Amino acid sequence: MLSVLFVCTGNICRSPLGEAFLNARSERLLGGGVRASSAGTWGREGNPPTRETVAAGAERGLDVSLHEASPLLADRIEQADLVLGLTAEHKDEILRMSPGAAPKVFTLKELTALLRALDGPATGPGRDEVLARIGEAHALRSGRERPRIPDLDVSDPMGLGIDVYRAIAAEIEEAVDGLVRDLFGVRLPAPAREV
Repeated sequence: MLSVLFVCTGNICRSPLGEAFLNARSERLLGGGVRASSAGTWGREGNPPTRETVAAGAERGLDVSLHEASPLLADRIEQADLVLGLTAEHKDEILRMSPGAAPKVFTLKELTALLRALDGPATGPGRDEVLARIGEAHALRSGRERPRIPDLDVSDPMGLGIDVYRAIAAEIEEAVDGLVRDLFGVRLPAPAREV
């Protein structure tokens, strides 16, 4: 089983959505072979998600109402196979806590952009293939040919209206679907056409 840790600030808006989207895709498309979790750099144990997060998730088929926030701890970083910050600031905080984790730490949008830039398609959802693909993404960003990625961050919707939460949920869902396609090598089903 491959473990993926999503990290944001309070673990009550963005990272719970990333966790829920990837877990839903894992069950539906990856045979349950991926287990996502989440934490916050300022996460307070047990805090619930915001009402807007619950609503935006529900509109996209997710139930995050029972989520409870947890703080980011170094052992969770070390135990994860892949750690995805929602902003460059989160990535920096993750690396301050666990500098040796650098090859497996990205922002969500950074990794999706790097995966798109790699030569050849992902070879499959197997653990070894996925870990090799993560290594290729790390090598690409560390080399001379690294692509320019203009926007690394998923903005914080905290304190803003439901429309902002909807936009953030859509952005996270799109990035997670990019991971499913370009990291795990799974073709996504075409959306149903409305008649």
